[in-house]
Amino acid sequence: MSMEATLPVIGKPGRPEFAALLDYWNELRGGREMPSAREFDVLHLPRLIGRLNVVEVHHRPLRYRFRVHGTSIAEAIGRDYTGRWIHLVESPAWVSGAIRHFDEVVAARKPRYSHTEAQAEFGYVVMRRLICPFAGDDLEIDRLIMVVLVDRRVGNNDPGRG
Repeated sequence: MSMEATLPVIGKPGRPEFAALLDYWNELRGGREMPSAREFDVLHLPRLIGRLNVVEVHHRPLRYRFRVHGTSIAEAIGRDYTGRWIHLVESPAWVSGAIRHFDEVVAARKPRYSHTEAQAEFGYVVMRRLICPFAGDDLEIDRLIMVVLVDRRVGNNDPGRG
């Protein structure tokens, strides 16, 4: 069975930042199911460097650890999660949604757009992500690389108001 040149993304990303990561992922992938994490070079996406997260995928049990947490993301949310296990992060509402999205990418083995909304210390945060899976030598997913766009709504607990 031959692979399509471009796999469909779960969800609707529609932003140039997401298109840049997805185009690079597809270029690296070629005719394979997904690219290897060793092939990824952040210097091919210089405008996204501060907006990228690199998450290690650990299996048996399935867990996630932030290898790199982008500086623009950390500044926007007021925390740097580099080196932290996601299930140990302070905000349970945000964590459960992110873990669910990461689990979906690992299960589907293809990119996924996700949208998370959460209350933060300073107000309300909307995070939009395009999450792309990368395989190790054994073809098991060992990295999730994502571009994250953060919208802060200071002092507004409900994005539908005001």
